[in-house]
Amino acid sequence: MTHCPFSSERHRVGRARTKRKFVDVSVWWGNDECNPTAKVPLDEWEEIVDGAEVSAFAPYWYDGEKFTALFFFNCDGNYGRLEVTYDDGGQGFTGHIRDAVITGGEFPPEHAGATSRGPDRRADRR
Repeated sequence: MTHCPFSSERHRVGRARTKRKFVDVSVWWGNDECNPTAKVPLDEWEEIVDGAEVSAFAPYWYDGEKFTALFFFNCDGNYGRLEVTYDDGGQGFTGHIRDAVITGGEFPPEHAGATSRGPDRRADRR
């Protein structure tokens, strides 16, 4: 008979958790029938939070057909603005990034130090 030196209470076998590498940003339109989700890499998400204009593609299905949504973050230099278009150039969503469902990241709340280029981070650098 073999004896395992590890207590099953202390050492669990299973898949190790990995650090999330993407932020999921989801929006809805068309009576909530269209729901594309953009998977934004964490480094790009940090750029978005800092005010950079970034775009991302997201496939989605509608009425049995596959389409592609294009997400525009901080659109036209407006910090926090999110526009999502679809294949034929139609406008699916226009609003603030905080109006989307964000999983795996946060978008800072508006505050007095925010500018069109992003939050004022001078205080963070002291």
